[in-house]
This record gives sequence, structure tokens and C-alpha cells, in this order.
Amino acid sequence: MPSYRSLYVEASAADTAVGRALVAQFADRPVVEITSYHEVFSRPSESFQAQKRAPSLIAAVASPPFLYEAPSRVCARPGAPPGELPVMYNDQLRNCVYNCDYCFLQGMHPCGHTLVFVNSEDYHEAAADRAKRGPYWLSVSFLSDIPAFEPVLPLVRGWLDFAREHPDVTVEVRTKGKAPPLLRSEPAENLVFTWTLSPPLVAARHEHGCASPANRLIAIRAAIERGWRVRLAFDPVILLPGWQAAYAELIAEVFTSVPTRAIEAATYGVFRVGLDHANRMIAARSDTPVLHHPFVSAHGMLTYDEHEIEAVRRTVGRTLTSYLGADRVAFVHA
Repeated sequence: MPSYRSLYVEASAADTAVGRALVAQFADRPVVEITSYHEVFSRPSESFQAQKRAPSLIAAVASPPFLYEAPSRVCARPGAPPGELPVMYNDQLRNCVYNCDYCFLQGMHPCGHTLVFVNSEDYHEAAADRAKRGPYWLSVSFLSDIPAFEPVLPLVRGWLDFAREHPDVTVEVRTKGKAPPLLRSEPAENLVFTWTLSPPLVAARHEHGCASPANRLIAIRAAIERGWRVRLAFDPVILLPGWQAAYAELIAEVFTSVPTRAIEAATYGVFRVGLDHANRMIAARSDTPVLHHPFVSAHGMLTYDEHEIEAVRRTVGRTLTSYLGADRVAFVHA
């Protein structure tokens, strides 16, 4: 279970069933009532990493909108004709239990604490209303790894129940974690688990708190054996010394232990972060070399140069394609 030193709770959230449950759960830790989550989450000149080392949880009530149109990096669907399904995402959980050195959230948010909006019913209602306009794809974990938060609040369970009731909405849950107990449930045909995978070379150095690559692979096998839809994401590919061999070995290991027919699709991409976020990340993180590569600025992002990106396409893209075929592999760079 994630370890939080205290709970900040909006007065409006404290009056909800979920808020009361969280207060009871934090009975042995300080609980501070606040008027607005912005009092804690939006303060300037905070140290994101210091707060990540001793995080608090902030419980609040969200206001509309509860759904956003998604950029292509949220979910690339290999083989899907352009415009086949609109893609949306939500922000019920902000910041992550994990702490990857390259994560864009440390440039996006001024605060390292975890923010959860307790009014799940509003998120579900907004998603249901959007379904009246036709089928779409919904990413519920773009701004956090919600399976890792499940011991605190069962958000994934809520989205599984939603998926069963709304077959026209394909719900995607992304994670870098172990197999959640939820996998023992009966699969829903329209809920997809996507595991983000990195080789040990990257995971051990730069993915703090995440499950090891070996444990993620165990989780993938468990999901497949139970009958869940499973996708893979090798994103971002990080160019450390020896990365070519490391990623080739990882992909070979995956498809040695997992049948290729069981993987619905795989995506891959390189490190890329919007310039505003990147500048804040680099200024704050002199402690990690992964953010101090000689990047280039292109299309409003900080990323690798075109020769490095082409090398990733050759190494990772071609290797994935050799196992899955071109129709089930997509490069994401947006």
C-alpha cells in the first residue's frame, strides 16, 4: 500500500462517503481539513522531489470537465484506421505512487503530493454521457498509475464496473506494477490492461518504486491466463549506454514467455517532454543524468535528435514488428 504521511481533505470531500472512508483509513496519521486543494497542490516554489520522498494525500472534489480529448501519445492504436475511435482521458488521480526520473509529471505539477478527486460518480457519469455520442477509447491512467493506488481507493474496480455497464467504451488501464488482485475477476471485453516495460538497465536506475521488469512480466502472464486484453508499451525508450542490446533482450524475453497471439498490440516511443515541463524538470533534477542528455528542441518538445530516433525505430520497432507484425506495432511521438 502506498505510504502517505498525512491526509489533506477538502471540507466538501470530507462530507462524502469516500472522504469519510479515507479519514478513517488515516486515523493513525495527521488529517488536515482545507478549503481548497489548491492551498496545498498549487503552491509555488515547492520541491517536487522532497515531497515525493515523504508524500501526503490530498482528497478533493473535482469540478467539470471530467473528460478531455487526448493527444495521440495517450493511446496509439496500431492498425486502427484514422478516426476509428475518438480517444479521451480523465484526471481523477494526479501524480503517481511511483517516481520515475523521466516522468513529465514533475514538470507539469508544482507539487509532489498525490491528489485524488473523490467524486467518482461524476467521472463515470461524464464518461457515460460521452458514450451517447458513439463508441470511444478512454484512458483512465494517463496522469497516474491507478492500479498502484488501488489499496487506498479502488478506482480500477470502479472502472471495471463501469466497463461492464457501457460496452461501447473501451477503458484502458496503464501500469508499471505487479498483478493487481483485480485480475482474478472475470475479464471485461472492453477493459484493456497495458503494461509499460523497460529493461532492467532503465528500471533499476530510473523507475523508483515500480515493479521490476520480471514482476511486470509475471503480471502480464497472469492477465493473459485469466483472459484479459493485454497491450504493451515500450515508452519511453531511454538511451543509456548499451540500450540497443538491453531493449532487444527485453523484447526477446517477453515473447519467449508470452504467446504473441495474446498481445493485442504494442507501442513504443522515445523520451519527449513539452518544453515548459522539460525546462522545469531539468532545472530541478541535477541528480539524474537521464534528463541531461544533449536533447534537441523539435515541435514544441525536448527529445532525441532524428538520428537517435531512427536508431530506436531500427532497434525497437523492427524487433517488435518481427514478433507482432506491422499491423500491431505503432511508434508514438507526440
